[in-house]
Amino acid sequence: MKTILFACLLLAPLSALAQEQAYEVAVSYGAFTSPSFNQQKARDYFSADFDYHLSRRWTIASGFMTGRFNYFDNTRSNDPTGILYGPDGTNARGYELYGYGMAKYALVKTSGFTLQLGAGIGFFNQRLTYPYRATYATGSSLYTEESSFTDLALPVTLEAYYVFNQRIGLGLKAGGYIEPDFPVVGAHIGPQLRVRL
Repeated sequence: MKTILFACLLLAPLSALAQEQAYEVAVSYGAFTSPSFNQQKARDYFSADFDYHLSRRWTIASGFMTGRFNYFDNTRSNDPTGILYGPDGTNARGYELYGYGMAKYALVKTSGFTLQLGAGIGFFNQRLTYPYRATYATGSSLYTEESSFTDLALPVTLEAYYVFNQRIGLGLKAGGYIEPDFPVVGAHIGPQLRVRL
């Protein structure tokens, strides 16, 4: 009898996790910026998440995101006003690529609507291009210098979506990435399309 009771206690949490077991692919496109930079101006991002619903409330996901933004660089650049990208006064561009794994919890879950909060861990690669003036014997020349690095990133997201006919969902995704050397990188918001497989 004790063996049967022990087996039931072990299998009960597993059966609770096995209730939903559905796969979804979610793609999103919208506005992206990095608040840690001077005079940052949003450009665009694209993300893809691959979700596996463990239960009614819990989802695990992996995904990637790429985003771009403009900013004013007066730290790395030795000629900060040498190049300006339009009337917004920016002179440099940032490009970021993220790969991550996340756990998501549905704060609100009905038959069609879901509001979920997610957090996880991953990496990001940041590439910055900015103006740089080099001096030669024949004069000076202005060109674009580039720097990049890769580091740990901690993604957080908030997603709200409505699933139509159990297969297609539309919603909104917002979030950002916390990185050890900056407060927040990769803030983004945009519409999301979900497809249940």
